[in-house]
Amino acid sequence: ARMAEDWRMSRAGKGSRLEWTIGGHPTLIGRVGRPALRAVSTQLFRRGGANLARLLRERGTQVA
Repeated sequence: ARMAEDWRMSRAGKGSRLEWTIGGHPTLIGRVGRPALRAVSTQLFRRGGANLARLLRERGTQVA
């Protein structure tokens, strides 16, 4: 299996924008379990994004 990720930060008005890209080529087992893996990954990234936004707001950082 192969996996890669890339993240970039850029200026956005008075703040910053974070773009995070992930890609991969799964093994046969990964391809069979792709629907479940996609659902779990989506939930993890949404929860992680919400937690990051909450943390930034608590620290007084503007969140878009």
